[in-house]
Amino acid sequence: MALIGIGVDVAQIDRFERMEHLYGERFLRRILHPVERNLLEKRRNRAEFLAGRFACKEAAKKALGEFPGREIAWNEIYVVERKNGRPDLFFEGRAAILAAHLGVCAGQVSISHDGAIAVAEVVLESAR
Repeated sequence: MALIGIGVDVAQIDRFERMEHLYGERFLRRILHPVERNLLEKRRNRAEFLAGRFACKEAAKKALGEFPGREIAWNEIYVVERKNGRPDLFFEGRAAILAAHLGVCAGQVSISHDGAIAVAEVVLESAR
């Protein structure tokens, strides 16, 4: 395996509580993939979930080497938890095209929450 990129991002949880309150469904559609919106409905701490997912999407963008002019929508990147709780990263649309172009074959994801902060790290690898 060859390393393609690493990305890390931090998000303040209370910011996402305010954003959801202010912008509601419009905000959720913009940052969450439909699969994640379904997962959100099962969560007690919605803001914590939103902050963690957002941090993960930003970390994935950094790992992909995204730059202005090659914008990837947040809802083109999504995370689904396996039964054991381990997160799996998926790409759609422009994110999937870029990942394929880079030869991404594996993505490692870690999301953590502590107090008012959510942090995520993404490591992307290729078989090349």
